[in-house]
Amino acid sequence: MSPTPFRRRPQFVPAVCIALGLGLTVAVPAAISSVVPAAGPIEQHDDTYSLELAGDRELLFAPPAGWQRARRDSLDEVVFTAPDNSQIMRVWAKENVLNFDNSAKRLVTMRYRQGVAIKLSGPDISTGNGFQGTGCEAINVRKQTAGACAVVGDDDVIALVSVLSGKDSDRQVVDSLVGSLQLKGSTMGSGDDPERESGRGRDGEKDIPDSGVGMTQPVTPGREGGR
Repeated sequence: MSPTPFRRRPQFVPAVCIALGLGLTVAVPAAISSVVPAAGPIEQHDDTYSLELAGDRELLFAPPAGWQRARRDSLDEVVFTAPDNSQIMRVWAKENVLNFDNSAKRLVTMRYRQGVAIKLSGPDISTGNGFQGTGCEAINVRKQTAGACAVVGDDDVIALVSVLSGKDSDRQVVDSLVGSLQLKGSTMGSGDDPERESGRGRDGEKDIPDSGVGMTQPVTPGREGGR
């Protein structure tokens, strides 16, 4: 079944503009004004989940222990809920990206049109598995939730991880999942594209479609090792 076509929601725009103008802190009174630290290390889920990419590649990741996978909203995103249902985690990915910085900006614009304001506030992120990017903050205007997020990339893949709540959101949960991100399978051969190696995309090329419909396939859970 094809994803539901994107429909612009004009009523979100004024609220999103206010949220961005006020620094993502006061637009949602009951959401969060700060991201709270965790009491200790995050224990990861026993299962490794994946988003299937082109060819035989997969984006593997491990959610926190006790978090449950929810019904998918789209083919390129998987959703998890906290054990007490107080927080929602979303993992989204898109491939065939030639310029990470440009694609990150387009991703912010895409989410803005969907009613989610994202502020790329840092800090810089670099994982042992090769993903690099930045931390961010997000507000879902329609659902009146807010929290921590991260936009990271490796090779030609860009990913967005967010944990939103009506109260407090834990950045360490985001950091834990981002740290578990791993590309598995053969690469797209970035060495054949000097623009990709130098970090420059082709002029006028759109890495992320404005419609918000990505290119990834359905999410499949697997055991450790990507099986």
